[in-house]
This record gives sequence, structure tokens and C-alpha cells, in this order.
Amino acid sequence: MRLILARHGESEWNRDGRILGRADIELSEAGHRQAQMLAQALRRERIQTVYTSPLRRAVDTARIISDHQGCSVIPDPDLQELGRGNLEGMTRQEALTTYPDLRRTWPEVSDVAGLYGQESLEQLNRRVGECLSRIRAGHSRDTVGLVGHYFVNLVILLNVLEMELRCFRSFGQALAAVSILEMEKDRSKISVWNDTCHLRRG
Repeated sequence: MRLILARHGESEWNRDGRILGRADIELSEAGHRQAQMLAQALRRERIQTVYTSPLRRAVDTARIISDHQGCSVIPDPDLQELGRGNLEGMTRQEALTTYPDLRRTWPEVSDVAGLYGQESLEQLNRRVGECLSRIRAGHSRDTVGLVGHYFVNLVILLNVLEMELRCFRSFGQALAAVSILEMEKDRSKISVWNDTCHLRRG
């Protein structure tokens, strides 16, 4: 399976610098433009189906891609972003003011469920892994699109690299970026990571 892995375009909270997890925030005007540029960049791909998080910023990005491809969009709740709990909607400074020890404890998000009401990366990894297994079972020889989020996409990529989830801090996943994975039965490889050239051309 060839997996075209994309992050959604800019949302209104991304624009405002707010911590964003499962809040259902729409794309900003810039985010719609980014999604259009992303769809144009993928126009030569023959995508059979686009799977997406059910959150609007991802669904709207997926629908713009599918309009160019003439394929269906399938939302899956297991592709929702990492739940950010009490931090949801705060700016970074507001979060640090409310939780002064956040800078020290934040790295534990990969291991500790319930820290500031958040989901752990291990919990996220389990549900995203289950979803990806279902997709691979139904599309073993297809080109499939997947529109996810910052943490959703990173755990998929880190699993291909066989790296610990806490290594997410060393990698990027930009808004409206695309990564491409070639997923075979016994091994997978990443041929493109976090490509945003299409946005610079715009």
C-alpha cells in the first residue's frame, strides 16, 4: 500500500497559537488555501480513498483533496488528534502560567495518561495503529490518502522508523505537509517526509 499521509491545513487556533487537540476547530482562510495547494501537489497521485480524522479541520482538508481525485472520504474516530485535556485552547504562555511545572513535566506526555487531563502517546498509538491495520487490510495494493494531525502523523512515522514515541520532539510535521510511505507486508519505508514545497510555491 502506498500511503499519502497529510496534515490538515491551518486552523483558527493554529493561527492564534492555541493548544489544539480534539476541539473541533475549523480551517482558517489560510488553511483553506493550504489545503488547495496540497491537493494540487497530489494531483498526479491516483488516490483510491481518503481516510480522515472526523474533526472539521481534517475533514475539510480531505474533501478538498478528494474533489481533485474524484474519490471517497471516510472519517474514522481513531484518527482524532491527541486529547490535550485541561491545556486545550490555552496559549503556551497561559498554560505555563496556569501550570508552572509544565515545562518540566511535559515530556511525560508519552508515558503518563491523565497528566493535565491529557491522553498519552501510548493510548494514541494503540488506536491509530488499529485504524491503520484496518486500512491496510482493505487496501493492500492501493494508493490511499490519510489526513491526520501533528501527533497522529508522527506516531505513524515513528512506528515505521521503529523509534520510541518520545522521539517525536526530534521531528517535524508542518501544517498541510505531506509524507509518503510505501507499506509492504513485512517492511515499510518512508520516501517523503514533511514536504511543504507546494506551500512555498503558493
